[in-house]
Amino acid sequence: MWIWTLDAKLINLALVESIELLEVFPEGTDLPDPEDEAAEPEYLELIAVMPSGREAVLFESEDAEEAQQAYETVAAFVAGGGLIDGLQPRQPLTVTLLMERTRTSKN
Repeated sequence: MWIWTLDAKLINLALVESIELLEVFPEGTDLPDPEDEAAEPEYLELIAVMPSGREAVLFESEDAEEAQQAYETVAAFVAGGGLIDGLQPRQPLTVTLLMERTRTSKN
């Protein structure tokens, strides 16, 4: 269950410690107060955290719903053992391609 990172590195999702969706704020911005609803992230990143602690960016989007969909798609892919409609992909995927294939298989 191999996947491409945004910086064109190939990682095995079976070896990833965790997958996280992080808010990214403009550089130099103080961390927002959780009570401050005006503080908006610039974009969201879907990252894979390796056992070494290294982080690999898998996907990023300014659209919170799209980022959440990417997170849920990758989570389902990992939980399903790397299968789409019962088949193992023959090539490594990007998160965007995984989302497209998952959408297509549901129709």
